Amino acid sequence: MKIVIINDSAQIVGGAAQVAIASAGALASRGNEVIFFTATPLRDSILIPSRELRLVTTSQFDILNDPNRLRASIQGVWNFRAIQLLNQILSELDPKQTVVHIHTWVKALSPALVKQVIKQRFPSVCTLHDYFTACPTGSFYLHNKLAICPHKPLSIECITENCDSRSFSHKMWRLGRHFIQSQLYDIPKALRYFIVLSQLSKKVLVPYLDPRSRFELIDNPIDIPKLPPVPVDRNHTFVAVGRLAKEKGLNLLAKASRQLGVRTILVGEGDCRDQLLRINAQLEITGWLSKAEVLKVLMEARTLVFPSLWYEASPLVIREAAALGIPAIVPDTCTAREQVEDGVTGLWFRGGDCDDLALKMQILHNNPGLAIELGSMAYRRYWENPFTLDRHLLALESYYQCILDNSAACENGMRLRQ
Repeated sequence: MKIVIINDSAQIVGGAAQVAIASAGALASRGNEVIFFTATPLRDSILIPSRELRLVTTSQFDILNDPNRLRASIQGVWNFRAIQLLNQILSELDPKQTVVHIHTWVKALSPALVKQVIKQRFPSVCTLHDYFTACPTGSFYLHNKLAICPHKPLSIECITENCDSRSFSHKMWRLGRHFIQSQLYDIPKALRYFIVLSQLSKKVLVPYLDPRSRFELIDNPIDIPKLPPVPVDRNHTFVAVGRLAKEKGLNLLAKASRQLGVRTILVGEGDCRDQLLRINAQLEITGWLSKAEVLKVLMEARTLVFPSLWYEASPLVIREAAALGIPAIVPDTCTAREQVEDGVTGLWFRGGDCDDLALKMQILHNNPGLAIELGSMAYRRYWENPFTLDRHLLALESYYQCILDNSAACENGMRLRQ
């Protein structure tokens, strides 16, 4: 099988890139002919070219870090270099034998690249890692109000809402790009096949997709060894992992941990570091760590706390914690709730409610027996059917073949159940 994988970056800069890069290398190792198409330089990528794996880059800045702001503004809407190079590559391939897998395009490659794939009638599938297919800011989140957005994209309410995490002028540019993407490029309406990561993200996005669209729920792979479960009853630390950003709800965790006087470690970095330390000076912030270092910190945890305020797509860290036997506390308003059975493998709290978060933390802080019970069940459930890369690849290859065949299997056997 021939597969073109499109992703903004060849470096692991987030969950989407991690999945795109891991699957590209592994699909090639299984004998598929893979072309990994990206915008950023390859010098820091873990991908290694081979007979089966071809790496193609436009060697461009991502649009936020390009010192030439005019060039970045144009590139974000119509990336001339990427379009030219992709068209050259597609001209060498047979659409009857090739699937194009689109991961991310908004940070460097531009939606015009997706338009070219559609225009040339290549079978394609898009993984919905975020909400950029429907929402101009990609999150359905009001950063100005710290709340999930109720507005219809490109409505008057959407246009006038100063919701962008950066500035209203940046929101205006994003609105312009989204108008071009949806009205001129016909994205996502012209796309038919999608990979979804959760039922909630599918529910949010389905109203903006073509009614004939087909979906497959394929979990992101987790790269973690099977170790003995962590004795969480002996641990006294609460841990959170991720960007230190307002939408991640870490201010709730900072307030709750200060109120309870419990040790709390934040693994990550971001703009909210100083604010979080002002809320709770006792927080331990590690900055970004290697995979091995993150696991080491997790092994000190009684509980993983994931207090995000926005929908999310499918956070990896909750399953990583479960694989170690660590229960999680998650909000009932985001996709993380699908990975935790309340009272069985962890606890839910009311999304955005600091007092309820503090209550759930206190329950596990004061009850080590419950923590070990929840963690043991999370461990058992995870390893009964682990989210391995092999499992991910088998699902991908099956869906690719289904798309290529355009058979009844897509409609009847593989379509995500409503």
